[in-house]
Amino acid sequence: MGCEGGRHLWTARFYRSGSLAFWFCQSCGETDREVEDLTELLEDISGFPDDYPTVVFHGERPEEPGGRWILPDGSVLRRLDPGSVEFRGHPLPGLKDSHRFVLEIAGTGETREYAPSFQRSSSTEDCFILTRYRVEKDRLVKYRIHCCDYDDGRPVRIDEPNGNTILSGLVPLE
Repeated sequence: MGCEGGRHLWTARFYRSGSLAFWFCQSCGETDREVEDLTELLEDISGFPDDYPTVVFHGERPEEPGGRWILPDGSVLRRLDPGSVEFRGHPLPGLKDSHRFVLEIAGTGETREYAPSFQRSSSTEDCFILTRYRVEKDRLVKYRIHCCDYDDGRPVRIDEPNGNTILSGLVPLE
């Protein structure tokens, strides 16, 4: 299996939490990893053309993580896999991208992960809080977005993201 010349149309498939599950080629169906034993549920996607994921590109291999920043205390922040910027096929307002990040804390050997998440927001079964992370200028910003997908015929509701700075003073590393 494969695309001619290895030019795949890679599409990110995400877990319900918003973390990257695997890369999938829309042309030939190849995946970048085994997908039989996925650890959690995938995001709901209807398969209609209007529901194409937001992370798609051509190439021989899926996109590699990249980007590193140093903090004033010497800690290093690394950008890893992309995160979803949709809720049940609907874009999150104002968020063009998000990623998973790992902070390597200077002098300790410890790390802290900042990963997309999805959690129930209340006793209401169909309302959730999504958490997403982005680097903006010299800051790591954590966004929380309240979303509801009602079963009673009401449209999906996605509130404006609420952003808070988690880390500041980031300086890009070459």
